[in-house]
Formats: sequence, structure tokens, C-alpha cells
Amino acid sequence: MENARNYSWARPLILVLLAGIFAVPLIFSNAYLDTSALPRFCFSLLTLGLAMVLVVYRFPRLPVVMILLSALLPVVLVFSALVNHHLPLLWKDLFATVHHLVFAWLICQVCYVLTAEKLIGKICIFITATGALITIIGLLQALNIHWFDIPVVTASSSTLTSRPFTTEYIVNVIPFTALLWYKARRARILLTFILALLVLYLIVLRGRTGYVVLIVGWAVFLGMWIRYYYERSKMKSLLGYGSLITVGLVVIIWIGAMNWPNVSRQHFTYTVYSTLTPLLPEVTKESGVARRLEFWKSSFEMFRHHPVAGVGTGAWSGYLPAYLGEKFNDANIYDSPVNPHNDYLEYLSESGIIAFSVFIGLIGLTLFFLWYAGRKNLVYLCLLIAFIGLLIASFFSFTKDRTAPVILFYLLVGIGIYLASESGQLKTITLRTRLFQYLAVIFLLLNAGYNYWRLHSETRYVKAMHEKFNGNYEEMNQYLATINGHIYPVDPNEMPPDYYAGVGHFDQGDFGKASVYFSRALELNPYSPTIRLNIAVTHYALGHTNSAIDQLQEIIDQFPHYMEARVNLLSVYANAGKHQQARALIRDMERMGEAYEQHAEGKHWSNNRSFQSFISGSQLFRDLKKYYDQPISNE
Repeated sequence: MENARNYSWARPLILVLLAGIFAVPLIFSNAYLDTSALPRFCFSLLTLGLAMVLVVYRFPRLPVVMILLSALLPVVLVFSALVNHHLPLLWKDLFATVHHLVFAWLICQVCYVLTAEKLIGKICIFITATGALITIIGLLQALNIHWFDIPVVTASSSTLTSRPFTTEYIVNVIPFTALLWYKARRARILLTFILALLVLYLIVLRGRTGYVVLIVGWAVFLGMWIRYYYERSKMKSLLGYGSLITVGLVVIIWIGAMNWPNVSRQHFTYTVYSTLTPLLPEVTKESGVARRLEFWKSSFEMFRHHPVAGVGTGAWSGYLPAYLGEKFNDANIYDSPVNPHNDYLEYLSESGIIAFSVFIGLIGLTLFFLWYAGRKNLVYLCLLIAFIGLLIASFFSFTKDRTAPVILFYLLVGIGIYLASESGQLKTITLRTRLFQYLAVIFLLLNAGYNYWRLHSETRYVKAMHEKFNGNYEEMNQYLATINGHIYPVDPNEMPPDYYAGVGHFDQGDFGKASVYFSRALELNPYSPTIRLNIAVTHYALGHTNSAIDQLQEIIDQFPHYMEARVNLLSVYANAGKHQQARALIRDMERMGEAYEQHAEGKHWSNNRSFQSFISGSQLFRDLKKYYDQPISNE
């Protein structure tokens, strides 16, 4: 690499850009449905700036295997989308994946520009500062003290808008802060206080994934720490430090276990119990755990049916109903699980065995070289613990879709690439041209533009939904018409905007256009019971009665507990004069209702709206039942 002193102006600018990147978790806006939309855009701009500055430096020697894996992963994602004809769903994942990989390679380059340990020290400062701010604000919110005007959307006491999001980030900030404590001797009192706050906030958040990561990370660190002191015959120091840390942890856990005023999950004891015993029946019956297990099982089924290319990059949500038809009822039919809560299974089910293998290969090499360097250097041991924590979080959640943890993940991948280059254990090449750097800058420009237009599209979409809720369907369709279907094919709940355009045209009586939009929506979400029901109703409105009956029967066969579809079919039968079929359907619904009331527990994700409560709220069903309770003269 060219002498860094020739470009001394670049090094401060690199640090400023990195400080901005690691402060991205502080950026969010409730103006968007996708809480990662604005942070993702800011991250893309800052990565672009970093790449433009680094163009002045040539890349050092690089490991060939990791170059090939990085190049192959996006190719496989494209292959999966093309094979499954889901190209519009590809772009978000493709741009994000390439962006993250480019960021990792830029981190590798910065390791040479600034030297690795100096870079790591600076990054630890940036991450610790961000984590400390999030923690302080979050703890104040947990105490119902709102000194900072940061609104909370989906869960109490969370500064990243969701308790699980915050948990996964904070628990992986701890190793970086611990490393900074080790390196910055003059600031140890302050850093000890920050570490205590981080652990306290983690306890307060009651996140099971965070607890698992904390326990595993602490076990790895404790083992290495004992080995370090034992080899140096410093058992007195070990006992002294160990006693202080143990007492401190006990006090922190005691404080965190209290009932805080503004915390969404109060039961600390049960959270710990369910974390340590996840397979016990009383734990697996819990709705969140049960749903996650169903998602995992369905993901394996998707992979079994589509082993090579998966169901299509970004298409998991659209295929899930095909595997869980028995679980859907009128209480949860509008629930939209967007991923399997497991990054590994998401790659496996969406993009097939090749994408999964490439991803695991990249992870495996990063893990190995962090471990290899961490055997003799505590700096890399702390980074190894952070990486293990992110891998664990990825097993229980969708870390790759959240900007805050994904920045840490690919930071560590980049450091792993650097360590692989320096280890001498992999074949390396030296790039003699800046062509790849220029290509990276061009891609990052496109990526920033893409993320900007996604933000713009989501703004229009939010306005459209506002008009929908006010019953202004014409104005809603005007906003939806301005949204590009390739840039914004589905909303954060994986529902295509075309579906709502179809609803708008149906309400205005333009059934032909409604049918077109519903069909387009079904291409992106092929097993959605809601979209399929609207298509059936639209066909009936167009006079295609037999087609509507066939489609409604298919919906009922696949989603037997979806009572609204049965009521619609009953209405069609009645209007078409098919009285015998209507009576049979009423009898079937009544028998099903009795069985449902007796055996509902554990069969569905949500039983808040049982068969009887649905029927009692359906005036149409009551009217039709009353009609058929009497003899019909022309039957």
C-alpha cells in the first residue's frame, strides 16, 4: 500500500466518517414504517464517503478465498430470484448485501491505512459512546423520565424503537467497551461505570437473546481470563478481580430485576427461566416461542421443496402461508411474519443451499481468524466474543435486516479479512489497479440513490395509508401510483402496495382494474389469504361466479380456520341459488365451531377471536343462517 503519509489529510477524514457510521444506531424516525429505512440510508451515504476517501490508497494483498465468497454471494441471490421469477423482491436484499460486503472490505483497507490496533481502539471509542447514549436514554425512559424527546413506537424503554432491536445491539457493545477498558487505563473508572450501565440496561430490557449472548460471551471470556492469570501464577489477582466483578454483577442484576415503571416485560425471573429451559412444554407453548418454532419448521420445509435456489430471495413471507395454513384464523390472518427469525434459515429457505454455504463459509473464515489471533492477543479475543454474540443473535432473530447490529457484524468480517491477509495461511493476491475501488464507489452511489428512493417511496406510501384510513381511496391511489414497484415492491409487512391499489379501485367500483392490481400483488405474495380472498370477491363482482366459488373453496381448503372466506362463499352460494351447498356449509361451520371452542388451545398463534366471537360479529352470517333455518319454497 502507498505510504499513508502522502495522504495525511485523509486519515482524520476517515475517522470522522467512521465515527458517523458507528453513530448511525442513534438515527431513527417514526415517520417511516420501516424503522431501519433512515439509518440504512445514512449508513449508505457514510460508506460512500469512506470509499471515496480510500480511493487514494491502493488495496494491499487480499485473500483469494474471501474475495471469491464475497463475489459469489450476490450472484447466488440473483440466481435465486431469477429462477423463482421474483426479481422485484431481489433488489432490497441485493443492494444491502453488496453494500455490507463492500463495507467489510473497506474496513480491511482501513486496517492497513491506520494500522489495525489503532483503528480498533478508535472504533471501540465510537461504539462505546453510541452504546452509552442509547443506554442512558433508555434507562431514563424505563423510569418514565423523558428528558430527551425521543418517542417510543413498539415497546417500552427502548431507544431503537423495539426492545429486541436494542437488546441485540447493547449486548454486542459490551465486548467493545470491555476492550476499551483494557486499553484505556486512565479512563477505567468511567468505563467501569459505563459497563455497569450497559449490563443493567440489558437486564432491564428482558431480552432472552441478549441473556444467551451475555452468558456465552461471559463463559468464553472467563475461561480465557482464568487461563491468562493461571499461566502467570497470579491467582491472588484473579480471586481479587473475580470477587469484585461477582459482587458488582449481583448488585446490577438485583437492581435490574426490579419492576421498572416503563418496561414492556416485567417478569425477570420467568425471562431467565425460559432462557435457560427453552424446550420445556410451558415455554414452547408461549405464543412467541411457538411461532418461532413454526417458522423454523416451515423454513426447513421450504428448503426441502426448493433445495438449490430456495423459494426466491426476499420471498419467504409470501410462501409461509402455504406451509402454515392450519395456523391461520381470523384473529391473525392479517399478521405478516416477514422472516423466520433466523438469518441462517432465511438464507437456506429463500436462496438455497449454495447461498447458505457461501454465507457460512464467510462466517467460518472470520470466526477462525479472530480465534487464531485471539489466542495470543486479548484485543482479538474481545472481538471474537462480539462476533460470537452476533452469530447467536442471528440464530434467534433477523440481525442482517437491522442496521445497528449489521454494522458491527460486517466490521468484524472486515477485520477477519485483514487477519486472513496477514496470517499467511491463505493464498493472497495484490490488486495493481484501482478499478475495483472505482466500481465500489459507483455501486455505492447507486446504493445511496436506491435507498433515497425507497425513503421517498415509503413517504408516499405512508401518505397513501393515511388517505385509506380516512376513506379517501381516490387520493390513496394517486399516491400509490407514484411508487415504483421495483424500488418499493412490498411494505415492511411484506404486503404489496398493489394490493391496496386494488382495494381502492374495488371501492370505486372499477372491478376490472382492481382485478389487475390484485393479480400483480399475488405475484409478489403468492399464498396470501387476504389477497386471494379479494381476488375471489372481485371475480364474483365481475360476474365470474364459478371462478369465485372455485377460488374461495381453494382458500378454505388451505386455510380451514379462515371463517371470513367461508362466510363469503356462503354469500355467493345464496346469491347463486345454490341452497343445498349453502346449507351444507352452514352445518359444517357450526360443527367446526363446536370443535374449535373445545380444542382451540395450542392450535393457533392467537385465540383472541374465536369462532363464536367471529360469528357473533358477522351480521351477514346471522342473516343467512336465519334465512336457511326456514324452508325455501323454490329450493
